[in-house]
Amino acid sequence: MGAGPHRIPGAHGAIAHLECELEAVHPGGDHDIVICGPVIAGEDSSPAPPLSFRSTYGTFEG
Repeated sequence: MGAGPHRIPGAHGAIAHLECELEAVHPGGDHDIVICGPVIAGEDSSPAPPLSFRSTYGTFEG
């Protein structure tokens, strides 16, 4: 795990990241429904995205 610009934990090697700010919490029975608004969104185009084919992951060459 790494940290974004606001020191929010993130996963190393992730293709995209989204940092959000809490806007509201609503009761939902035995749990809460959390509503957040995006603050920062970004992407890292250096890692290749996973390619899924027939329930296995591989790479695209060509």
